[in-house]
Amino acid sequence: MKKLLLCCFLIFYFLTGATAMMQIIDLPELVHTSCVIAKGTVIKVKEYKTEKNIVLAENTVKIDEVIYGSSLKKGETAIITTAPYFEDNVSLKQGDTAIFFLSKKQDKYYINGGFQGCWYFDEIGFYGFAQLKSLDDIKKAINTPYKNKQ
Repeated sequence: MKKLLLCCFLIFYFLTGATAMMQIIDLPELVHTSCVIAKGTVIKVKEYKTEKNIVLAENTVKIDEVIYGSSLKKGETAIITTAPYFEDNVSLKQGDTAIFFLSKKQDKYYINGGFQGCWYFDEIGFYGFAQLKSLDDIKKAINTPYKNKQ
């Protein structure tokens, strides 16, 4: 009986846990639903709790290059709000350099698509969707027609 209950619990756990995962979106959709795409370096991270006890982070990012959009300029800093301890969200640290796909709500920037909208990079290239990507991939997606699926 204990084994049956354990099996039922595990099945229930995995079925309900899977529904909380973020839906994978394709690159053209990520690009065309972002108000700005920029390469930047995190210069400061400040975590705080909301009145509902949710931990958020204000990430100060120096914009090194704007790839798409016009609301940010090279050399500016932007505050990007994340929920670092929430599933499918991004946890940034000082010194991280990434391509940020951003959305904007009420004068605040957020990473579009959760973890999918923050591509860390090194000397080889950018890592988006767990694959090596390049700026050419982003530029190709900018020029790919996108139909809103809503």
